[in-house]
Amino acid sequence: KRVPVHRKENSYHTYGQVVYRGQQVHLYGRFHIDQRNAMMFGEYGLEGAFEQARVTGLPVQEVARKSPGSGVTAMQMQTALRQGVLVPHQKQQAEGFKTAAQLIRSDRGGLVYQPTIGLHEDAIEIDFVSMYPAIMSRFNISPETVGKAGVGCVPELGIAVDTSEAGLVPMTLRPLLGKRIGLKERYLTLMPQDCRVKSLKARSDALKWLLVVCFGYLGYKNARFGRIESHEAVTAYGRECLLRAKEAAEDLGYDVLHMYVDGLWVKKAGVNKKAQVRPLLNE
Repeated sequence: KRVPVHRKENSYHTYGQVVYRGQQVHLYGRFHIDQRNAMMFGEYGLEGAFEQARVTGLPVQEVARKSPGSGVTAMQMQTALRQGVLVPHQKQQAEGFKTAAQLIRSDRGGLVYQPTIGLHEDAIEIDFVSMYPAIMSRFNISPETVGKAGVGCVPELGIAVDTSEAGLVPMTLRPLLGKRIGLKERYLTLMPQDCRVKSLKARSDALKWLLVVCFGYLGYKNARFGRIESHEAVTAYGRECLLRAKEAAEDLGYDVLHMYVDGLWVKKAGVNKKAQVRPLLNE
């Protein structure tokens, strides 16, 4: 006879706050999800938990209670083991030395453009789909590729990126990113009343959280596969992408009202339908 698995409650300190995690009871032969002791369950529900369990390989009862960071770590470890890469027991790679000027230039985060104050009609909101994960995948940003000799060069920072072989983080991200985009495109083509929309959106949201956390873990001090230089490289590419989007909008006659990390708000006289904005989206 199998008895339920009990895990003791614990508290831990992270980023200036103490987080309490209650006692866990994992049953055999059925799923037990304690909604009061589940970190992100309220964001995407049971369908989302199932989706995260599919892609991370973690048990449903565990993935429903844990943060997306645990799922990202599990996926990266699986990728590493498939590639024959040793998984560090604890992170031991320290940040490289920087001068004060280098630190100011590299540690800037996302680009924010203060909005034009006032009441604006026919304002158009545009954002990139999973911008940071897409950058990591497209430009092969990974702890072991940034700073190595290669053909890639990070905007503003001038740091080389090795693109000769796929990095561990992009290899982990690419299937996840493709699946999320596929799910999103699918539910956007359905009528809002369609019974499949809620399920598809929950699955897409669950993958979104994994993708968001995967970027954050590049700079997280305790991440097994993290390095601050790769985190800074992603934000540098992000700033360049947003600046290019701003220039593209202005070249097509739009006024840029506001920009924020991965989105921009623009307006143009007489443009108030999505079909009219398509040339700008393509650009």
